[in-house]
Amino acid sequence: MSGNDIAGRWLRVSGSDQDEINQEPQIDRWIADHGYEVGPTYRLHGKSASKGAQQAKLDEMLEDMRSGVITVLVVWYSARIERRGAYDHFNLAHMVRDAGGRIEYVMEPWLNEVNAMSDAFLAMQAAANKQYTDTLSKNVTIAQDRIKANGGILGAVPWGFDIVGEKYNKKIVPTELCRQVVPQIFARCITGDSLRSIAAWLDSQGVPTSRGQAHWHESSVRFVIQSRAYAGRLLNSQGQTIAWYEPPVVPADVFERANEALTSRPHRGPSNTKNKPLLAKLRCANCGSPMYKVTRSKQKNYVYYRCYGSGAQRKGCGNMIPYAYLEAIVHGVIFLTSHEPHQTREWVEGESYASDISNVKQDIREAAEAEEFDKLPSLQAKLADLREKEKHATKGHYELHDTGLTKGQYFHSLDYEGQREYLKTRDIRVAKVPPRDGAPTVKLAIDGRDYGTVSLVVNEAAKRYDLTLEQEA
Repeated sequence: MSGNDIAGRWLRVSGSDQDEINQEPQIDRWIADHGYEVGPTYRLHGKSASKGAQQAKLDEMLEDMRSGVITVLVVWYSARIERRGAYDHFNLAHMVRDAGGRIEYVMEPWLNEVNAMSDAFLAMQAAANKQYTDTLSKNVTIAQDRIKANGGILGAVPWGFDIVGEKYNKKIVPTELCRQVVPQIFARCITGDSLRSIAAWLDSQGVPTSRGQAHWHESSVRFVIQSRAYAGRLLNSQGQTIAWYEPPVVPADVFERANEALTSRPHRGPSNTKNKPLLAKLRCANCGSPMYKVTRSKQKNYVYYRCYGSGAQRKGCGNMIPYAYLEAIVHGVIFLTSHEPHQTREWVEGESYASDISNVKQDIREAAEAEEFDKLPSLQAKLADLREKEKHATKGHYELHDTGLTKGQYFHSLDYEGQREYLKTRDIRVAKVPPRDGAPTVKLAIDGRDYGTVSLVVNEAAKRYDLTLEQEA
């Protein structure tokens, strides 16, 4: 051992909640006591040596050893660098020797000796490290099985839950805020609110996010609606129940209705449009194909809605209408002609077995996945009994309440994004016709109602648009 040696420091911990502070002082003292020059540090945080997660850093260290960047690697314990067994320990020792260097272990100095027993000592220590890892893994598995058997919780939980209880019997418990807010999220989703509007409502109520972010995002709202934890069951990535609680934040049937409402909403038009068009569900009155917002490449200021056609070729029928004029026409027609009262829907609970049915169906899925086929007959019988009861139960229903506004007034009161979401629910079809008196003119139908030809004139003096509707004879 020469004072001209350049020592690399190997620092590794396997857990993300651990640190390397216990290793560094003793490694540094070893380097100083032996008069080594300090070289690079190979630090691995939260990397498992039993699974080979350290291999990339080992390859980096060996390359440095071959090129003379280091000549000796100082390691706290042998288990810090390798835990995959004797073969991998010997393989590492041979590669280090071939690279022209050596490894020195601070807390296991007998492994540093070169004599007839060196290989035997290394083999015994490698076996001990592997045995420790295997035992630790089994103990972790036993602990996890014990937690699962108690209906306890493993890992993180969704927004609005606390983890309470003793070590092997921790449970998820909804917070009071969760029980207050989440049912309203599901109710708003069922009645047609967009994820964006729900997120805006949460912000307006000052509801904190799980990560302390400034605002709720659509993806966070979607996660809440899609998480069965709020219906009483916390599932893992394989769809198996890992924790449960009573009573649920929302009944299972409400969970199902909200997710059905979420997935059944139309998704139309280009998703990468920078400025979203107001008419996201527009169709061509000539051929029924979708119409999208398009900017003519040579005239950046000329934006229009164009028929894109259907089928493989998607050439469209040539129907093309100026963008701003068409949006003004549709907005004006709905505002001026939609005189029906605008109503909100409120769900009135009835006698329902839908929550029990949903839970039994989940039990059947989990039993089949776990190949516990002996449980299936009783579960299927229970499901059949619940479905029979459901046939004779008093059904829940929606009650309509007038808002004092017409549908046109309600539409006009919304912001741009709200109007866009509202128009997604309408079947709007247009076709360009020859202009009347130089004014852009279209044939328009909304939800099957034919408005005939509609023209729009800019009234410069009054600074407004004037609409003219002319029904065909």
